[in-house]
Amino acid sequence: MVCSREGKKEKKDGIDGVDEIGRSCNTIKCGCKAKMRILLNEELNKWTVTIFSDDHNHKFVIPSKRMRLRLNRHMPDVAKDLTEAFNRKNLQIGKVPAIFGGTNVGFDKRDCYNHLR
Repeated sequence: MVCSREGKKEKKDGIDGVDEIGRSCNTIKCGCKAKMRILLNEELNKWTVTIFSDDHNHKFVIPSKRMRLRLNRHMPDVAKDLTEAFNRKNLQIGKVPAIFGGTNVGFDKRDCYNHLR
């Protein structure tokens, strides 16, 4: 396992934040060396950490922004059902995340609209 910022992004025509195909990059690669290797010892049937390095060369995401990471985004089935019900009744779909507790619930109003598409 390596940090999501491991490696370097190729620059397109010297432009930062754009990959070799010309797409915008959401994750900025900075050559982070943090990693962990886990191996299974089949004789003992145990997992062992063989390499661990927590040498990150970048700042971490603050908890309030963590839900914006793709890994942490999840829209529960109940929220999907409520979004569809709001759509059928012509209610404001953007209010669904607030019903589930606000800003750090794992999805936002954009996810609600995307679900309907």
